[in-house]
Amino acid sequence: MKTIIKYSLFLFMSIISLKGHCQSLNILILGSTNSVQLEYKTMDPYSIAEQLDSILANTSSISSYNVVVKDIYKNKVVQTAFGGSGALTSFSYYSHSLFQHYFWPDDKVNNHNDLMGDLNYDWDHIILLEDPYIITNAPGYHALGVNKVLSKIKEGGAQPHLFLQWPDKNNQASIDHFEEVTYRISDGALDSLPVIPAGLAWATIQSSFNDEDSSAEFPSPNGSYLAAASIFSHIFNQSAAISNYTYDDDIANHTHLVSQQASNEQHYSGEFTFVSPFSRCTVKPNVVNFNHTGSSTENGIEAGFRWVMQNEQAFEENNFNRKFHLNYGRANYNWEAAKRYKIDPETYSYSFGHPMQFHSSTGINPNLYGIDHWGSVNNNGADLSVGRYFLNIDSASNGRVLPMRSIVAEMVDQDSTQEMYSDSWHLHPNVNAGGGSYMYTLLTGRCGQESNDPNTSADGSYFTGVKVGYEMAWTMMHLKSKAPGFRVLKGNKQDTLIDGVSTKYIDVHFLNPPTDSVFVNVSSSVPNVISFDNTQLIFTPQNYNTPQRVYLSPGINAGVNDTASAVFTCSSNDIFYDNFSDLWNYRIYGTVTNISSDINLSNIIIYPSPVNNVLNISGVEASDVFSIYSMQGSLLVQGKGNTVNVSNLSRGIYSIRIIGKEQTIIKKFLKQ
Repeated sequence: MKTIIKYSLFLFMSIISLKGHCQSLNILILGSTNSVQLEYKTMDPYSIAEQLDSILANTSSISSYNVVVKDIYKNKVVQTAFGGSGALTSFSYYSHSLFQHYFWPDDKVNNHNDLMGDLNYDWDHIILLEDPYIITNAPGYHALGVNKVLSKIKEGGAQPHLFLQWPDKNNQASIDHFEEVTYRISDGALDSLPVIPAGLAWATIQSSFNDEDSSAEFPSPNGSYLAAASIFSHIFNQSAAISNYTYDDDIANHTHLVSQQASNEQHYSGEFTFVSPFSRCTVKPNVVNFNHTGSSTENGIEAGFRWVMQNEQAFEENNFNRKFHLNYGRANYNWEAAKRYKIDPETYSYSFGHPMQFHSSTGINPNLYGIDHWGSVNNNGADLSVGRYFLNIDSASNGRVLPMRSIVAEMVDQDSTQEMYSDSWHLHPNVNAGGGSYMYTLLTGRCGQESNDPNTSADGSYFTGVKVGYEMAWTMMHLKSKAPGFRVLKGNKQDTLIDGVSTKYIDVHFLNPPTDSVFVNVSSSVPNVISFDNTQLIFTPQNYNTPQRVYLSPGINAGVNDTASAVFTCSSNDIFYDNFSDLWNYRIYGTVTNISSDINLSNIIIYPSPVNNVLNISGVEASDVFSIYSMQGSLLVQGKGNTVNVSNLSRGIYSIRIIGKEQTIIKKFLKQ
């Protein structure tokens, strides 16, 4: 629904623009001419711009226009202090992605001013393309880049568009993957970001028009025209066939039809589950068991990791008696190999690799140049390159990138006073907190940020790092630009047992305000093994950050030593608060006898049944605990003694659970 609403508003403005015979039109196409992976072909933005120029030049209602290409591929040789000694070395650095383009230090101010329309042109429309390798293998990284450049585009007032590309003939990715990633990122943007569905038009075009096999170019001549026609159709809501430029009206009309249909179609469903070096892990442990294989740098990251976990998550290090949830270490293959991460799925569920920082004597810039790639083809000393190494060399589906350079770049972008180094060589504790926060969220899906107010947050001076780490991981995992700050906190982080005697509870709230009500449904992963005093929490834009408490007790199906999870699932019309969950795992203690054999096992009698007001319980001691449940397993009343007032219960059948010194029994009664 969100895509349709945003697109409809844009569509309305587009129709006005063309009918009003716009006198000046400025379009920027932002794309890369070189892929970070040599065998991948990027969609040539210049050939698309050339075809779009021809269409516009022959459209009578447009008398003045500019179509400009900005190539985000760049390379630069930079003097870099390498290693702990700070020895100066010249390295070549490369920009392939939208994210690297945003942070590329060389001419950064002009690049940002250009996106805002404050350089040579006041842009009306900006078209965003990406290296297809990144869309294919690192969609979370693509989402980061799109949202960074989008922030500057919106400052200038241009209308951004996300171009739905298609894979070239040697790329094994499917158009379905490109479609899902593109539309998820569009829907997950904070501001209007309509999709130009060129890839869908190419995927459904008649085979006689598909000239890719006979062309060495990408896109092919027909593909370039289709891409340009798709841009025209999307902006003006008319087929490019209205132009006097003669190429192929059948392609233009097909493209226009697809553009119209795509705005009303569903392009994905469910959660985003694609596995990549930047995607979420699938563990939600009560206790995180981890180790690292480094030294001082990894010790610093460990301190940040522990800081994030300390208030809500039990953790332990180097417990070799059970499988580790993660190992982490430095990724640079050509530097202190003994301190690298370890790939061993039998020992470690996940392995995180981070690029080593450069020496501080050449400042922060070499680290900012080196987000995508630097050095030789297989060098894995940059954030994106670590992911490529996981895929190309390690072939490790359980490998994950700890993108320390991206975290530093974003921290400084949000707060220019942030520092990268604590001394000439080691990372600042704030940066380590950012790395720990990112790793914690990617591993567990949880929010380690304590508060959204830097003045009151327990994170203190670590606030920016913890916030950036959490939000970056969330975007990588869900392709959404806004993180909800979903906090599901046990009353005691050591709680693992629900016995019906000691009080167990979980507090729930959000750090960031939704735009609509959020429903948090509470359930037991095994039906009726855990019971809750409230099975649905409702948060609004007004009460989102007020904790709501849920009490846990053994359910009517709980056995002697069962295990189950208390699951908290969010749903909302606000897309940023929809379709995700958190959980905690418990052992549940209870000895449940069959109802039909209760009388033979106990002298306890409950009466009267049916009952109107007071239910009597004979054969119990004053210390015995009873709990009354609905037939759906919801806990309604708890207490001690031999009488209970049930006058407030509705008519129906209920069960009463009585916990004694040696046994627990359940009986049923009827409330009139």
